[in-house]
Amino acid sequence: MSHDRKLIQRVIHLAEQIVRQGGRPFACVIAESETAVILAEAANAVAQTGDPTAHAEMLAIRQASQTLRAAFGLPPNVTAAASVPGREVVMPLVAAE
Repeated sequence: MSHDRKLIQRVIHLAEQIVRQGGRPFACVIAESETAVILAEAANAVAQTGDPTAHAEMLAIRQASQTLRAAFGLPPNVTAAASVPGREVVMPLVAAE
């Protein structure tokens, strides 16, 4: 199974899981690009927490930053998979300078 397919399947699973818990179907997985080792994953928590910044991508980036101890952004060899209903995508994360 390709790395992208593995990440897409995981992000879909997270999105389905959060819907069963009453949340919105958005999720994000952040992985090392070459190996697809998952560094962080999160589902949207806006509805559950009332926090408008608790988007899946933001939560996953925060978690990956803590995991990697990356205070000023994630390294260039990181990929994110995100799920939006009907559209699952895999993309490199690019840090703004």
